[in-house]
Amino acid sequence: LPHRVSDKLNIDYPLNYYFDFRPKINYNGKFDSKGVILVFDYDEDDWVYFPISIFNYGMAAVQHFIETKDAKYRRIFLSQADWAVASQKNGDAAGAWQIEIKNRTYNLDTGWISSISQGMGISFLLRVWLLSGNKKYLNCASKAIKPYLKDVTDGGIRVFYKDRFPFFEEYPSEPPSFVLNGFITSLLGLRDLYIFEGNREAKKLWEQGLVTLKNILADYDLGYWSRYDLRQGDVNVASSFYHCYHIEQLKLMAMFDKDNVFREYYKRFREYNHNIINKLRAYGLKILWRLKKL
Repeated sequence: LPHRVSDKLNIDYPLNYYFDFRPKINYNGKFDSKGVILVFDYDEDDWVYFPISIFNYGMAAVQHFIETKDAKYRRIFLSQADWAVASQKNGDAAGAWQIEIKNRTYNLDTGWISSISQGMGISFLLRVWLLSGNKKYLNCASKAIKPYLKDVTDGGIRVFYKDRFPFFEEYPSEPPSFVLNGFITSLLGLRDLYIFEGNREAKKLWEQGLVTLKNILADYDLGYWSRYDLRQGDVNVASSFYHCYHIEQLKLMAMFDKDNVFREYYKRFREYNHNIINKLRAYGLKILWRLKKL
C-alpha cells in the first residue's frame, strides 16, 4: 500500500512528517556495521547504500520515536543521519547525495542525483536536528538545497517544463522524465526547510513549484488513470501503487493551497481508482509497457 497522509499531521508544524512511513521500519535486508541499511544492486551483485531507502528508513524511525520515545528508534535515525552527513558531496556536486546504482529505465549511470533523495534528505535531517538539537544535521539539510538551484545539464536536478515551469527531476534523464511523485516529495523538502529553518530561498522555490504543479497536473490525466511520468514516447501508466500515492499526495497538496486544482485532481484520480474497468485497463497497459522494456 502507498504511504498515507499522516493521521497526526499538523500542517503548520509537521514534525511527524506528512505521510505515515512507520511501516518502513520493518526492513529485512542487510545493514552495515553502524546500522545503516543497505540495498542489493543486481548489476554489481553487491549490497550498497541507497540514499532514498536510508532516508525513508530514518523517517520511519523518527515517527516511531515521536510516538513511543523508545531510545532504539533514536539510535536508528541517528545512524542514518550520520551517514547522510558523511556522504553528502562537496565541490561541483555540493549538497547532493549521489546514487551509485544504475537506472536502466531512465538510462542513468552511477553518480546521478535525485530530487526525491534531496527532498527526503532535507525533511529527514531537519527532524533529526529538531529531535537531537545537533546543528550539523541542520547544516546538512540546508546545504541539500544547492542541486535545486542548478539545471540537470549543470549537474543539478532542475529542468523547465514547456520551457517555463521549474521542475525537479527524480530521474535526471535525457529527455526529461517529469516524474510526478518525486517532484511532490522534493517540494515538501523545500517547504520543510522554510517552515523549520526560515530559509527564504526554499520558500521561493516551494511557491514556484506549486505554480508548476498546478500547470502540469492536467498532463498526467489519461482520462481513466494517471501517468507516472511525462517522458516522450510510450505513455508510462502509473502502477496501482503510484496511482494511489498520487491520490494521497494530491489530498495533502489540497490542504496547503485553496486553489481548487489540487482538490479537483485528487477527486478525479480517486474516482478512477474506484472503477474496476479503469483498473484493469491501467494494469494491462502497465504490463505491456514493462514487457517493451525487457
